[in-house]
Parts: sequence; C-alpha cells; structure tokens
Amino acid sequence: MTVLRTLVANRWAFFPVAMLGFSVLLAVVTVQAALHGQGAAAEEGYYDKAVAWEDVQRQRVENDRLRWNVTPSFAASADGRRPVLELGVADKWDVPIDAARVVVEAIPVKAVRLGDEIVLAETAPGRYAAPLPARVDGQWEFRVRVERNEDRYTDEFRRVLRFRGVPGEDS
Repeated sequence: MTVLRTLVANRWAFFPVAMLGFSVLLAVVTVQAALHGQGAAAEEGYYDKAVAWEDVQRQRVENDRLRWNVTPSFAASADGRRPVLELGVADKWDVPIDAARVVVEAIPVKAVRLGDEIVLAETAPGRYAAPLPARVDGQWEFRVRVERNEDRYTDEFRRVLRFRGVPGEDS
C-alpha cells in the first residue's frame, strides 16, 4: 500500500512521460499519413502563371468584351468506357460560335499528373466534344480556351465526377 500511496502522491512526475509518449505517437501518425496518404500536388507552371499576371488581366478584359458563354455537359462514349466532355459555345446573344478551335486542359485534382490538354472536335454548330483523358473519381478542373479568328476566350470551371465500374474492367 505504501508503493501505491507514493505513486499517487507523485502522480505529476508521470506528466512529462505522458507528454513525451503523446508526442512520439503524434509523430508516428504524421509520418504514416505523409508516406501513405494521397499527398498534395503542385501545379505545373504555377510560378510562370504568377509572373504572367498582366497577361491574365488582359485576357479577362478580352473575356468581358466578348462575353461568350461556355456550357459544359458530360456523356458516355459510344463504347461506354470513357466519359465525353461536351461544350456548347455561344456569344452574348446565344448565337453558336462555330468553326472555332476549342482546347481544354482537364485536370483531376487528386491526380494532377493524369491531367491532359485535349482538343475538342466540332460536332454541330457551336457544339464541341472529346473524351476525357482519364477515369478518376473526384473533383476535376477544366480550363477552356476558345479561339476563332483573332478572338480568344478563356473560361474555367470545376465539376465533381463519379465513374461507375465498367463490366470486365478492374478499377
């Protein structure tokens, strides 16, 4: 009983030991999360984008002048294996913009390295489509560039995409 009374009387002596143990446990959990987690991804050319801030501002002024509308939608491809990005492009009076070059940088946020730049083909006046480069669930960022004659319009949007498994395919 005297040993128990001594331990109870000196209970604050165990506080530094408990704090050290907690610190070690926290460090182990942090290292495990860093090594086995999804991790953070750095965007390619991010510094160049910051340096070209004046160009971004000029493009925003051009976008305001043109006031084109980009309307995205998604559909399944004919074989059902790859999603297809479809864009409707119209001017401020809702007249379709045809014969344009439409390029989209499609970036899955949780797997930036799988992002790719795709050129959309015109399927109808003002309608453009192309399959997405990868099947990655989660949030995607799309950076659209529409060029016709001397005009250039840019737009960005994000969407959360969920892909269902295709029979016979390991996802």
